[in-house]
Amino acid sequence: MNVPEGWTFTLLSMTSRGYVQLSSSMTAIQSLDYYIDNQPNRRNPLPHYFIKGPISTDYEWTTDFPIKRRQWHQCHSNLKYIRLIAISKIQGNGNGLLTKDSVDGKVTQKHQIIWKKCIEH
Repeated sequence: MNVPEGWTFTLLSMTSRGYVQLSSSMTAIQSLDYYIDNQPNRRNPLPHYFIKGPISTDYEWTTDFPIKRRQWHQCHSNLKYIRLIAISKIQGNGNGLLTKDSVDGKVTQKHQIIWKKCIEH
């Protein structure tokens, strides 16, 4: 991603979709988080989405990052990477399936970005 000189950004939200199939005693949990370049790695993303069984359906969900959890890219520095953290797990006894994909088989995630001008000192 090219960050224009004098600008910074953060992620506002992420959207993911897939398929879930759970028996009645099971719960699926999905969490998303991110960090930019060498900023602190938050190793415990907050659970954002819970799906309780029984269920068999496609899903799409968007998580909005709270203001206090947003990380801004440092002004006047080259962007090296944005690390996206996606955790999916199923809890309980029984049979379950949880995928992150789309009907056409492509993994799809949407990211909403906020831009703002850097403050010059």
